[in-house]
Amino acid sequence: MQRNGVFYAPAPPPTGRRGHPAWKGERLGSPGEIAETAVFTRHTVERYGRTESVLIAVTDGLWWGAFHRRPCRLLLISDDHSDKPYALALVTTDLDADPAQIVARYSWRWQIELLFLQLKQILGIGQARNRVQRAVERTVPFGLTVYTITVIWYALHADHQADIAERRATSPWLADKTNVSFEDMHATLRRELLGHRITHVIAAHSPNPQILQAVRDLFRLTA
Repeated sequence: MQRNGVFYAPAPPPTGRRGHPAWKGERLGSPGEIAETAVFTRHTVERYGRTESVLIAVTDGLWWGAFHRRPCRLLLISDDHSDKPYALALVTTDLDADPAQIVARYSWRWQIELLFLQLKQILGIGQARNRVQRAVERTVPFGLTVYTITVIWYALHADHQADIAERRATSPWLADKTNVSFEDMHATLRRELLGHRITHVIAAHSPNPQILQAVRDLFRLTA
């Protein structure tokens, strides 16, 4: 929820008077205003691969500008030793989930955003020039399928330790690299595919193993 968003109390019960009942309660204020009087309780959350202890304040009501009359829950998250009223304001329509679970769900979005970034920049999904509806509907699922196959192939057939050691040797700024990225997986698969196609043609004309090895080394250095 943005800082200038306004949260309202739930709609009050009908008064029995003439006229339409009120659709929303009193104005509770922006997240900053609510945080001034909110009661924070400590929760243990799993987010970004770590287990952390955070303070969470929960307020039920209506985010009129976004969800109109649909009941919502505002979660204000604060970290220890912070001089700010709150660090993050989340709004959810799931009124049954535990607050710590909502915070954990929000952290999942980072992996989803990275996936979309890799699909667009590495696999080129965002460069498709489709106009027919069926083609548009198939492009992203096909890209996700290619992404999945690449990861599975790398997990089954590639040597990630060797790839990490090679990246450290060729890129000194990656001296602390401990995990392979999808970009590494994609480069390895591309190198293997191109190397197989070209060495297959060379082998048909020249069975010299030294030439084949030289071609493989060239792909390894330029991939």
